[in-house]
Amino acid sequence: MLKLTLATSSGSPCKILCLGSHCDDIEIGCGGTLLKLSQQLPQVELYWAAVFSSGQVRAREARETAAHMEHISKPPILEYEVPNYDGDLGTPNVFTHLDESICRRKIEYLGTHFKSQPHKHWFDEGAFWALLRLRGIEAHAPSKYAEAFYCRKSVLD
Repeated sequence: MLKLTLATSSGSPCKILCLGSHCDDIEIGCGGTLLKLSQQLPQVELYWAAVFSSGQVRAREARETAAHMEHISKPPILEYEVPNYDGDLGTPNVFTHLDESICRRKIEYLGTHFKSQPHKHWFDEGAFWALLRLRGIEAHAPSKYAEAFYCRKSVLD
């Protein structure tokens, strides 16, 4: 596997734009990766936007979780995945290895900040752990866990 890193201009912060269809999609799809990057990169800026928030309760949840993760981090464009009943998971081509403690923090955030979602049959700890483990197997992650992304275009310098 080819290891890719995020490069920034000398002294400039790493900036990450996160776009989600719903207010919990970003956290579900790449929350672990954002937590890991916040630990690894001293200067990181996060720009967060959920297109649809599904009402006031979901909008409040989005604001609360963004406040907890705002200390985290532009091209390349990576598309995250969200497990759900549509069965539209594919074959991702970019992975982030995550250790168990980051996975645990991500899943705790989901349970704590999206209290309106647990009634959905796919929104539970078991499903989140299962996807992290499956992607960890595919990525041959030393810690056993990973998040996965789809990168349609990338430039190697």
